Amino acid sequence: MANRYVAYTGSYSYKGSAKGIAIFDIEENIFTKRTEIHVDNASYLAVSHSNNFLYSISDQGVISFRILPNGNLEQLNCISIQGMRGCHIEISKNDDYLVISGYHDGKVTILPITKSGALDNISDERFHKGFGSVSDRSFRPRVSCSAFTPEGHFLCSVSLNVDQIIIYKFDKHSGKITISDILRCPINSGPRYMRFSSDGKFMYLLSELSNTVSVYKYTYGEKHPNFEHIQTITTLTKDHGEATSACYMIFDSDDSHIICSNAGDNSITIYTRDSLTGMLSILNTLPISGTYPKTITLLPDDKHLVSVNNSSSELTFFNIDYDNGLVYMYAKPQSVNEPNSCVIVKL
Repeated sequence: MANRYVAYTGSYSYKGSAKGIAIFDIEENIFTKRTEIHVDNASYLAVSHSNNFLYSISDQGVISFRILPNGNLEQLNCISIQGMRGCHIEISKNDDYLVISGYHDGKVTILPITKSGALDNISDERFHKGFGSVSDRSFRPRVSCSAFTPEGHFLCSVSLNVDQIIIYKFDKHSGKITISDILRCPINSGPRYMRFSSDGKFMYLLSELSNTVSVYKYTYGEKHPNFEHIQTITTLTKDHGEATSACYMIFDSDDSHIICSNAGDNSITIYTRDSLTGMLSILNTLPISGTYPKTITLLPDDKHLVSVNNSSSELTFFNIDYDNGLVYMYAKPQSVNEPNSCVIVKL
């Protein structure tokens, strides 16, 4: 990579040695740890579309940082979300709103982002309601992810334990939401993470319990968006272990491949994607040499992958051979105590 990049990892800090956010320099696809900064239990990190600001969930709510020219972080402010620690951050395309998904309390929280990159107080919040079909697992909603629709008029919030996606009409001027529709998922599928293709024509939904990726055609509607289910494909091989959960899903830069991670099986599955139909085909499912790949990320060249292994407290690094559907470890694992996420930023 001719350009200069840094990586930021967020970790739990309530035990072990992690302080919260670790900063790594990247040279020839190798991570070298630079420093750490204190954040209480940084369970998820997200970078603004401008690449100028970093946002981290913490026990106190959400912390905003300015990314300095050398990659260090300057804290701007910390805003309470008036609820339990969140698990996912979504940022609007214009970098003017930030959405926190609450796994522990089933709450969606919307915060305006100021022109300086700092956060303003809550503009709206909603608690999901309802029960799932398995009493010991689904006694309350758990919001695992939220995503704006491609045109930005709706906000979709994934309610994992209730097997549905709540669709809100989003007012860009006030930051308020009103419920518009519900996309119901198969019972006990455990929808966890969703993402739209960059052309805005398809939505991909990763389900934790069924270990599947579901593909939907997406079209905008004035009253509510329209989702047409066209495919469901497994994330696993036939001989996987029983205690397995799909975790996370990423796209390469031109949406020609999708990669998902699987806990329990401790693997990644690589798919090719047809840009016209949106359909997926499996290239291969391969081990990540770690335990609980909570998230994964691609380096900017799309040919190198980082697996963020929460339970084994390490990052593992792989070269991806798309032609043959294989991955090869190219560097030693990097020790990080209970990492949760990793984002890479061009300086």
